[in-house]
Amino acid sequence: MSSFRTWTLLALGSLAAPAAAQDRTRYSPQLDIGFPVPAEVKDLNPRPAKLRLYSSVNRGAFAMVSERAIDDLAPIAGRRPGFQYSAKADGEEEFAVQLVYADGTVSPSAEKLRTEFRVIFDTRPPAVSLNADGATTVAWSAQDENLDADGIKLECRWQNGDSAWHSVPKPRAGFAARDRYTWANLARENRILEVRVTAKDKAGHETSSRIVRLPSTGGEPKDDGFVPRGAERLPVGSGGGRLADDVPGQPQIIYVNRKELTIKSKLQTVTRSGVSAVHLFAKPVTANPNGAWSLAKKQPCNIQYQEPNPSVEIPFLAPDDGRYGFIVIPESGAGNRDRDPVNNAIAQHLVEVDTKPPVVKVRRTTAIPGGNTGTKLEIEWDADDLNMMTDPIVIEYATEKTANQWISIAERIPNSRRYVWEVPEKTPFKIFVKVRATDKATNTGEAITNEAVVIDLDKPSATIEHVRPIGGLSPSAIPPTGERPPLSATPSVLSVPDLTKTGK
Repeated sequence: MSSFRTWTLLALGSLAAPAAAQDRTRYSPQLDIGFPVPAEVKDLNPRPAKLRLYSSVNRGAFAMVSERAIDDLAPIAGRRPGFQYSAKADGEEEFAVQLVYADGTVSPSAEKLRTEFRVIFDTRPPAVSLNADGATTVAWSAQDENLDADGIKLECRWQNGDSAWHSVPKPRAGFAARDRYTWANLARENRILEVRVTAKDKAGHETSSRIVRLPSTGGEPKDDGFVPRGAERLPVGSGGGRLADDVPGQPQIIYVNRKELTIKSKLQTVTRSGVSAVHLFAKPVTANPNGAWSLAKKQPCNIQYQEPNPSVEIPFLAPDDGRYGFIVIPESGAGNRDRDPVNNAIAQHLVEVDTKPPVVKVRRTTAIPGGNTGTKLEIEWDADDLNMMTDPIVIEYATEKTANQWISIAERIPNSRRYVWEVPEKTPFKIFVKVRATDKATNTGEAITNEAVVIDLDKPSATIEHVRPIGGLSPSAIPPTGERPPLSATPSVLSVPDLTKTGK
């Protein structure tokens, strides 16, 4: 039989990730896993009486988490003997095994334990957001601590056509976590294209974004009862029939946060009799874009023939928040003007009146011990608004809830509803977190954590410098504990499980 070292490396190689045969890091989609022990361990000479499993959380000190007699290992997947282990939380853990012999000696000693392999527990799926960015373009953001660089997939299908999703060919460099894509020939089509983005992490979790339609109809996607983590949804009854910003052929939408408006009309043609009045027609288009136009105001004026840069300003008070369309029809001094606009006439100007700030709530803040890599803070929030700005979120912190000055954590990030912050070393140990969201009308809503978040999770450590007897006598040497020298052919005991497929 080949040496135990050679056997172990072959076992590792057969299960290792394709990227690197020597990479012993695995990603587990669940907290409960099993570690098989090779049968050859029982054939070692001398034969160990027990096996001890040690764990190091976030590269801290090793601590024993399980001890099993060599003939009493736990049955795991496939009925192979080994260790069962349950992690307490997501994060990185390193594992090592110690052999214990009948005479009480061990190999290696606790001080000489070395990492045999590493597991990153990741039970959270990626957060994916997708939005239309013009008539033929989508932009997306996928966020996850362990995002698979090759796991971003862009898919599309024709609405009311084939139900199957078709993958868009990736560029040579692949799709990035934050990226965009344009269908150059879509403007020539008279069909609606449905688009979604799917992201996968290294633990095997997969999340799909909400469905976006191009050119956008402004309606919400069909509600199948499932909203992926991080996907955005408009509140129920929020105007699903409204026109979206990227509908081809409609004028640009102006967003304002006041109901008092001034409509400035530039007169393109002034006849010999001049212009004696302008007629302002308006209608709300939030719920019914094809509703009737109504005369909002007849504004008298005195514009002369060949007057340079002729224009008229017309005041308008919006009765409520919503989207309004406007058409101005001038009347000549001789009483001639165009007829009133028909219902489906295209507005000359669209204005979204939005006086309400986004509704923001900080759902949860979770401090994650980082060991040598530093503490991380996972921030989760809800932010909803009909007219949310692209990348609307700002996250800040301060040591006091009523502080005047807040320090930036992240600025202008997508409304992905989750952000993981790598906490700088000099950050105070206890902070308040504020999340701000801004809409297209520049209204800003914010929320602050009710209680301070403690981010110092590390434990102090100490060592004994010396032991001195009372009376000033010279210190006595402390003999080392007994230890069996490690077997040269026994550096590792456990096989690395296939964690993406292992059950309890």
